[in-house]
Amino acid sequence: MKFKKILAGLGAFIAPFIFAVSVFAARTDMLDISGNNTTLSQSDFTSIRNNYGVKAVTVKTSEGSTYAWSGAKGAIQNATNAGLYTNGYHFARFGTLC
Repeated sequence: MKFKKILAGLGAFIAPFIFAVSVFAARTDMLDISGNNTTLSQSDFTSIRNNYGVKAVTVKTSEGSTYAWSGAKGAIQNATNAGLYTNGYHFARFGTLC
């Protein structure tokens, strides 16, 4: 009798791990892209919008005082043409906070 209770308790503990088939990821409403990413075409952005529910794209246009991504304008245009909200940003590095 004691063995059955232990076995039932162990089964109740292990079952959620065995039967957990679905994996839920965080919502992806927006993409952040930069020159480190592959260049995406308008059809790529349209596919991302339709298949994954992405609504907006944020594009890193520049960094520091020396780097400007030459593909930023094209990425912004392709995302806009695909019907996504677009944003751009400059990545700044500060030496001190005072």
